Amino acid sequence: MRTLLRTVLPLLLAATSACAGNTAGAGDTEGGTRLIVENRSSLDLDIYARSQGSQAPRVGFAPASETTTFQLVPGMLIGARAVTFEARPAGERGQAVLSEPYNITPGDEITWSIPPQ
Repeated sequence: MRTLLRTVLPLLLAATSACAGNTAGAGDTEGGTRLIVENRSSLDLDIYARSQGSQAPRVGFAPASETTTFQLVPGMLIGARAVTFEARPAGERGQAVLSEPYNITPGDEITWSIPPQ
């Protein structure tokens, strides 16, 4: 039984860590669309992508006073003429912040700076 655990456990850990997170790192796939969020507010924020006539899928989490990079999933951008990003306070009171509309093409890198709140 212990031999089985010693063999299977490392494989499970490796498989699980390969599926972690939505935040993009420095070595992400070339050609993908990236969103860089400079969260200058004191609130942790959940980031959403809004396009015409669709629900706003969650992009990810931007911690307070940090810059976070996200790889945008191509499905978020299909058929969208323009995308507006929305930052909602995560579990806290506060106002949502909307970006200006961005016309996005694959491979773009968008930087959005959220002012202090």
